Amino acid sequence: MTAAWEVVWQQVSSHKYGDSYPDFLRVRFYKETGEDILAYTLYASNSDSNYLLSSQFWVRPGYDFTNYRYAFYIVEREAQTKRILESMPPDGNFLYTTLTPPIPTEPGATIVVARQRKNQNPVLSISTGNMALSAGNCILSGTVNDPDGDTVTISATIAGIPKQTTVAGSGRWTLTWPVSDLPQAQYSNITVTANDGQGGTATATYTGIITIDKTNPSIAISGVSQGQTYTSVTPVFSATDTGGAGLQSCTATLNGNAFTSGTTITTAGNYTLVVTAKDNAGNVSTQTVSFFVNSNPTMTVTTADNQSLTDGKSFSITGNATDANSGDVLTVKYKIDNGTVRNIASGVASGTPLSFTKNLTFSNKRLRDGATEVTGDLAENVDHILNVWAEDDKAGKSTEVTCKFRVIHNRPPIISGTNEDLGTIQAPPSKTYTVSDAENDTFTVTEKIDGKVIRSFAGVAGQENTITIPHDFWIRLQPGIQHKLVIEATDSKGMTAARTYTFVRQETKLEFKLKKPFVTDIAAKRILVTIDAVVPNGTTMKIEACNNAFDASPTWEDITNHVRFNRGFLFTNTEKTAEQWGVDIRFMFEKGTANSQVIVNGFGGAFD
Repeated sequence: MTAAWEVVWQQVSSHKYGDSYPDFLRVRFYKETGEDILAYTLYASNSDSNYLLSSQFWVRPGYDFTNYRYAFYIVEREAQTKRILESMPPDGNFLYTTLTPPIPTEPGATIVVARQRKNQNPVLSISTGNMALSAGNCILSGTVNDPDGDTVTISATIAGIPKQTTVAGSGRWTLTWPVSDLPQAQYSNITVTANDGQGGTATATYTGIITIDKTNPSIAISGVSQGQTYTSVTPVFSATDTGGAGLQSCTATLNGNAFTSGTTITTAGNYTLVVTAKDNAGNVSTQTVSFFVNSNPTMTVTTADNQSLTDGKSFSITGNATDANSGDVLTVKYKIDNGTVRNIASGVASGTPLSFTKNLTFSNKRLRDGATEVTGDLAENVDHILNVWAEDDKAGKSTEVTCKFRVIHNRPPIISGTNEDLGTIQAPPSKTYTVSDAENDTFTVTEKIDGKVIRSFAGVAGQENTITIPHDFWIRLQPGIQHKLVIEATDSKGMTAARTYTFVRQETKLEFKLKKPFVTDIAAKRILVTIDAVVPNGTTMKIEACNNAFDASPTWEDITNHVRFNRGFLFTNTEKTAEQWGVDIRFMFEKGTANSQVIVNGFGGAFD
């Protein structure tokens, strides 16, 4: 709306020009140098050198060119001319205004200064914040105030689509874009313009963010699948928003009740999981998964742990299994050392425990179910593992129960009695014993003294045997030290058992003779024997020789003194009963009152 002109100063010239009125009448306005003062000069000619009125200052300081424009004009009766000044001019001349003939002569001219308020810019504001939209309308709004009361046009453009509205004077404005017209994107720094039609404008920038998001959130569900059966299941769900608006929420219900992601479900039953995701633009997605949870069977195994199985021994797998889901088909299974899985028993769950028994037999290094081998060769001295569990027909499985066992391929024979220390003895010991074999294997018995075999023979299970030390072995045993008399029984598979008797031989009498007599063609006539021995005082020594050694009762002749003095001896015997003649020598030492040992290092001799 244009403001009215307001006269702020005027000066009436009283001159009367009469017939001498010039052809031209004009006024020159100008700004005094260095001062905000405007002056004028009235001319009665078209030349500055011919003026009728001298210069006169006419307007004081105080021009407001910010809010006003000024008009300078001269009036002579009905004739007038006007010049509008929008701002303070520079120093010097700035305006001529001239009245052209015919010019009335009465009365004198009037010089006028008037002002008019300039048009003011509207004041514009935006009140819209951030928004995320998937449908409906995108609306920018705010207020506008035009001081001049002009009708203001408000306009803006989003995604190349312009919108405008008008407001009379002052008031609230809105600009509306259908979301369906806007591409999916984010918009910001939108310039809104106000124009009052009088040259006054204003702008404001929308610095918020408009998110146009027409894409539904994406839902991800893991840990559970449609139509599957589980004994225990942990559904995990999440959602993402790719349209730019951002995810507002992701929630779920399980059979209609609120459900938290990552919660484990173990209770049996049918379940429906519904996951709902919503973004800040209002887009909504849902995803549904239906599944079944089956309770695991439970089981008790009564088979003893850490058994040792020997050939022919039974290995029983026993216990009972239950399933809380009535009607499920329950099967009990086992395996040994991660071998083939085999069934023990099966039945329909009814609330009553399903008892089971499976009797296996260990023989020839393997476990057998009747005639069926259920293992290969089982190694000795290692733990073997039995695993037993129960399964139902809905993928339910109990905890596996394990039992350890070991096997013994073959046991050594058993020798009666116990190992024994016989102490100090003066005569060969004698012990009675029997031998048996748990696997009924054949076995060999060997009797030894200090590692030397006395005899070896095929044993008979349960037969009574006697071990003793023959004289030839006995007399060779050193007195005063410990000796070992051993019975060994070795079965046909190489297993050996031993029974050991220890003792110390104590001798007061030492006797020995040649192991084998010397054969002679005829009767020996004489003999020389030498001996290397330590014979302490108090010891009785007797040395005898014969020349009919092969007789049942040889004729022993005393040669002690001859040996003592290193002299030859003449045999007196001339008879024999055996087929051959032969020479033999025997020695006898009795300790008597001697306090030290009798030591025989060796002997030698000759005969003819």
